[in-house]
Amino acid sequence: MGARFFCLTANLIYTDNSTELKSMSFNVQTSEWQYLAFPIVPEHPEKTVKTVQVIASFGRNPNTVLFDNLTLTREDAQSYTYN
Repeated sequence: MGARFFCLTANLIYTDNSTELKSMSFNVQTSEWQYLAFPIVPEHPEKTVKTVQVIASFGRNPNTVLFDNLTLTREDAQSYTYN
């Protein structure tokens, strides 16, 4: 049996149909309400993102979960690469 999981995943689909996954996990050890926010920065800024699929996942856990008020917000921002 595999490990428990409780996360949000963003599947970025580019116009050339290539994909990229970005994920962030919740704490599987608590039964309290949790808030999760994370940046989704494409690794290929030269490509155009066509679609973003948001996937809420919960599995191999003994309890149930409620995903509430999922929001995806686009914010134009500069990013920098350091050498």
